[in-house]
Amino acid sequence: MPIHSLIKMGGILYIFDFDNTIIQTTARIKVICSRSKNVIQALTSEEFNTYIKEDDHFLDFKEFECPEILRNEMIHEKIFQSLKKKYDRGEKIAIVSARGSSELIHSFLLDAGINLVREMVIAIHEIGFPHQGSIKERKRKVVENFIKSGSTKIEFIDDSMDNLNEISTLSDIYEIDLKITHVKNGKPKIVRRFQGIKI
Repeated sequence: MPIHSLIKMGGILYIFDFDNTIIQTTARIKVICSRSKNVIQALTSEEFNTYIKEDDHFLDFKEFECPEILRNEMIHEKIFQSLKKKYDRGEKIAIVSARGSSELIHSFLLDAGINLVREMVIAIHEIGFPHQGSIKERKRKVVENFIKSGSTKIEFIDDSMDNLNEISTLSDIYEIDLKITHVKNGKPKIVRRFQGIKI
């Protein structure tokens, strides 16, 4: 089913982050000096949200591309069960992750009993992703595309306050019902509501 057809079904669209939201991530992004080839830093996904790349550095995402590492990550049960219940009820769900492979995420969820519409699993650093910018800017573009496709009721669930704050600004532009949920240590907390959404 195309994304626009799924969105136009009505109801609430639940948009989940993946790393440190559905799972607790131990994988690291290595910052490597292009001259010496030495590893300068190993970034967590949280640190990567605000990382600014320097010209003489390149990034190694191999740990985030490894299925074995992903299979061994801890699942945040409270968030996962919320996701699973919504899936079982036939709710509209999207995963929007800063990873570079949507297939890896889709396969992980499929093994856990959640077979999402393939196009609704989006990795914003995947080859071919159409937007540039920081993580929060790319995630904003994805959510904005959902809105333009007809989704007017959204809950956005993420561990990064930078991402949450960025998505919150969409309520200044579009007439949408928007609920912003922050996940910390696997526990969700509603931090903002716009347009009086009742979820």
